[in-house]
Amino acid sequence: MHRARLLPSGQVDYAWYRPRVRFAEVPKGDLEVKGAFQRMLADIVGIPAEAAGVRLDHRQFIYMPVHELQLPNLSKLFPDVAILPEAVHLEAYAQSSIR
Repeated sequence: MHRARLLPSGQVDYAWYRPRVRFAEVPKGDLEVKGAFQRMLADIVGIPAEAAGVRLDHRQFIYMPVHELQLPNLSKLFPDVAILPEAVHLEAYAQSSIR
Protein backbone atom coordinates (compact mmCIF):
# COMPACT_ATOMS: atom_id res chain seq x y z
CA MET A 1 0.00 0.00 0.00
CA HIS A 2 2.96 2.31 -0.42
CA ARG A 3 1.01 3.94 -3.26
CA ALA A 4 -2.13 4.56 -1.22
CA ARG A 5 -1.52 8.27 -1.66
CA LEU A 6 -2.82 7.75 -5.22
CA LEU A 7 -6.31 6.88 -4.02
CA PRO A 8 -9.12 7.75 -6.41
CA SER A 9 -10.54 11.13 -5.51
CA GLY A 10 -13.50 10.88 -3.18
CA GLN A 11 -12.33 7.53 -1.75
CA VAL A 12 -12.68 8.02 2.00
CA ASP A 13 -14.08 4.86 3.53
CA TYR A 14 -12.09 1.71 2.85
CA ALA A 15 -11.56 -1.63 4.63
CA TRP A 16 -7.78 -1.30 4.97
CA TYR A 17 -7.43 -4.60 6.84
CA ARG A 18 -9.35 -6.60 4.21
CA PRO A 19 -8.29 -5.45 0.72
CA ARG A 20 -9.46 -7.27 -2.37
CA VAL A 21 -6.98 -8.63 -4.86
CA ARG A 22 -8.28 -8.13 -8.38
CA PHE A 23 -6.69 -9.41 -11.58
CA ALA A 24 -5.46 -7.76 -14.76
CA GLU A 25 -5.14 -9.50 -18.12
CA VAL A 26 -1.77 -8.56 -19.62
CA PRO A 27 -0.68 -9.60 -23.14
CA LYS A 28 2.21 -12.07 -22.85
CA GLY A 29 4.38 -9.97 -25.14
CA ASP A 30 4.25 -7.07 -22.65
CA LEU A 31 5.92 -9.02 -19.82
CA GLU A 32 9.06 -11.02 -19.30
CA VAL A 33 8.49 -13.71 -16.69
CA LYS A 34 10.94 -16.22 -15.29
CA GLY A 35 10.59 -19.67 -13.80
CA ALA A 36 7.24 -20.93 -12.58
CA PHE A 37 5.80 -17.44 -12.04
CA GLN A 38 3.21 -17.73 -14.83
CA ARG A 39 2.04 -21.16 -13.67
CA MET A 40 1.70 -19.95 -10.08
CA LEU A 41 -0.35 -16.96 -11.20
CA ALA A 42 -2.55 -19.21 -13.33
CA ASP A 43 -3.26 -21.37 -10.29
CA ILE A 44 -4.11 -18.33 -8.15
CA VAL A 45 -6.45 -16.63 -10.63
CA GLY A 46 -8.04 -19.92 -11.68
CA ILE A 47 -9.96 -20.37 -8.44
CA PRO A 48 -11.93 -17.09 -8.41
CA ALA A 49 -12.31 -17.11 -12.22
CA GLU A 50 -13.89 -20.57 -12.15
CA ALA A 51 -16.20 -19.56 -9.29
CA ALA A 52 -17.29 -16.48 -11.29
CA GLY A 53 -17.74 -18.47 -14.53
CA VAL A 54 -15.05 -16.47 -16.34
CA ARG A 55 -12.91 -18.25 -18.94
CA LEU A 56 -9.24 -17.35 -19.10
CA ASP A 57 -6.88 -17.54 -22.07
CA HIS A 58 -3.50 -18.52 -20.63
CA ARG A 59 -1.98 -18.93 -24.12
CA GLN A 60 -2.22 -15.21 -24.92
CA PHE A 61 -2.36 -13.51 -21.51
CA ILE A 62 -0.78 -13.47 -18.09
CA TYR A 63 -3.10 -12.66 -15.21
CA MET A 64 -1.47 -10.33 -12.70
CA PRO A 65 -2.80 -9.69 -9.19
CA VAL A 66 -3.56 -6.02 -8.49
CA HIS A 67 -4.67 -4.22 -5.35
CA GLU A 68 -8.19 -3.01 -6.07
CA LEU A 69 -7.36 0.62 -5.29
CA GLN A 70 -4.76 0.63 -8.06
CA LEU A 71 -7.19 -0.32 -10.84
CA PRO A 72 -7.87 3.26 -12.05
CA ASN A 73 -4.13 4.00 -12.19
CA LEU A 74 -3.43 0.72 -13.99
CA SER A 75 -6.10 1.40 -16.60
CA LYS A 76 -4.84 4.93 -17.15
CA LEU A 77 -1.15 4.04 -17.41
CA PHE A 78 -1.43 0.75 -19.34
CA PRO A 79 -4.19 0.90 -21.97
CA ASP A 80 -3.38 -2.61 -23.31
CA VAL A 81 -4.18 -4.17 -19.95
CA ALA A 82 -7.75 -5.36 -19.31
CA ILE A 83 -9.22 -5.67 -15.83
CA LEU A 84 -11.13 -8.88 -15.14
CA PRO A 85 -14.71 -8.54 -13.85
CA GLU A 86 -15.15 -7.63 -10.19
CA ALA A 87 -16.44 -11.13 -9.43
CA VAL A 88 -12.91 -12.44 -10.09
CA HIS A 89 -11.15 -11.44 -6.88
CA LEU A 90 -9.60 -12.82 -3.73
CA GLU A 91 -10.08 -11.49 -0.21
CA ALA A 92 -6.80 -10.74 1.54
CA TYR A 93 -5.52 -9.62 4.91
CA ALA A 94 -3.38 -6.51 5.08
CA GLN A 95 0.24 -7.46 5.63
CA SER A 96 1.74 -4.16 6.65
CA SER A 97 1.25 -1.71 9.45
CA ILE A 98 -1.77 0.52 9.02
CA ARG A 99 -1.35 3.91 10.65
